[in-house]
Amino acid sequence: MPKKEIRRTKADLAREGHYHNRAATADKKHPVKPRSDKEKATKKASSKKSRKNAVSLAIDHSLLSSGLKIPTDVSQTIVNLVDKFNHGSQNTSSHCSSLFDQSITSLRKLPIGLLGEKECILPDELLPTGETEIVAHCRWMISAQESDDYINFVVSGWPSTSVKRHEVRKRFGTDPKVGSSHLHKHASNLARLAIISGRHRSAMQILQNAEAGSELAAEDRRFLIAEHGLLWCAHDVQLIAARSAKAEQNPLEALASTSMTQLKPENIANQARRLFIILKKIVANYATSLEHTGGKPLATIDEMPETMLPLYRQIEAAAKFYRINLANSIGPLDRLMEYIRITPIPGHEIWRQTLDSSVSENGLPSSFNALWFSGLSMTQAVSVSILRYLKSEREILNLLDEGDGGHPRRLRKDTAMSPFDAEELGANWFTAAKDMLFMLRRDILQDKDFKDEGYDYPDREPAAGRNPIQIAKAFVAERGQRAMTDHESEFGDPKRTFYLLDVIPEHRLAL
Repeated sequence: MPKKEIRRTKADLAREGHYHNRAATADKKHPVKPRSDKEKATKKASSKKSRKNAVSLAIDHSLLSSGLKIPTDVSQTIVNLVDKFNHGSQNTSSHCSSLFDQSITSLRKLPIGLLGEKECILPDELLPTGETEIVAHCRWMISAQESDDYINFVVSGWPSTSVKRHEVRKRFGTDPKVGSSHLHKHASNLARLAIISGRHRSAMQILQNAEAGSELAAEDRRFLIAEHGLLWCAHDVQLIAARSAKAEQNPLEALASTSMTQLKPENIANQARRLFIILKKIVANYATSLEHTGGKPLATIDEMPETMLPLYRQIEAAAKFYRINLANSIGPLDRLMEYIRITPIPGHEIWRQTLDSSVSENGLPSSFNALWFSGLSMTQAVSVSILRYLKSEREILNLLDEGDGGHPRRLRKDTAMSPFDAEELGANWFTAAKDMLFMLRRDILQDKDFKDEGYDYPDREPAAGRNPIQIAKAFVAERGQRAMTDHESEFGDPKRTFYLLDVIPEHRLAL
């Protein structure tokens, strides 16, 4: 088999010679001086883009050196690589542990793939011990940012709390800790009964045993489990808000290097389309060893689109960095090219249509939240979760009773919360929803349209958040009862969206 190599033209060699001569001259005229601390700090800050580019080099290296059995392992290798950057680790057993790491002061720092794992429960090794640790755990589950006003807001909606939400709102400016005493009482009871992990059905069964639950009256035990269920629902809301915030900024994490404040689906589609054009050109011009033997000439860099030059340099850099002899990769590359030529474009039909369409015809939603969540914007999507959380405050005791085999309440067909009904939420539900959205926008979403009129949420503009909540109300009213199988619906289906944005107390009550 003849030896293959990437052939440089005279123009390529001339350009490289000119570059090296210019660099050598510059070194003589301007000797390198040691960098100051300030210059080092600037260099470190500017290396962020380089680190993101290293992701692509790592992927190239993995494909070239992992011993792929092309074509059977290609798709799985790519899936594994994407999952690694999406979840932060290929070790799925560590996913749940990452979701409850109290050293994280903002859930936005977690990989976006983890933020959809609402069904995780607290691993045994992370169970807090002692009342001080339990209080810290409870506060973090409600607000990783430790926002006193938001924590007080959440706790003031619990069934047995003595300071109700309208009182907390009125008194917050003069008493920022109002309502926190109930959280300490909750933590004290948890410390005695140890029902923290999220297995609320099991906890309920244990506490029904008179000996195990003798320290608390039956009604107090019922409130304890219900309110701990609400604490977990508050954690659901945090996860959903953090995921929506990351989707607005850059849901692809290090897989997409960008300086944009908002990465839109059309940005990804347009970039993918350009790469797709390059790929088609490479696939068409590439000569396998068999084709070259049959007379097909080897392609040169001059025959490729100008946009391929950075990729060409990147491959050279990766090969040099990882000490890869590209000539040894010819066999696998030949098989990879043959595989690409006969393999249809993977993914949904809309993705294939997007790659084949012009830039002006893609018709994609304006944001990834809208793409994922049936057209809902970031604030609208989070407002759905807020309304469902307020619903859980009113329904958590009913859900708990329905799971009690000895309770006279009849079991419903559906285990999820019943359909949204604003009248069941009380007279002040709309104000509560706007308050909650205000604080989530301040602490987690940090969207460009948010105007912080003051740290205290009662100081917000009366109409702030009205529109997103009204749209969310229409969405949940149209959805009605969420079914057990809604999460299995097709991508973009409103039923699937409803599951992704809903709080799930029934999950913990089933464990």
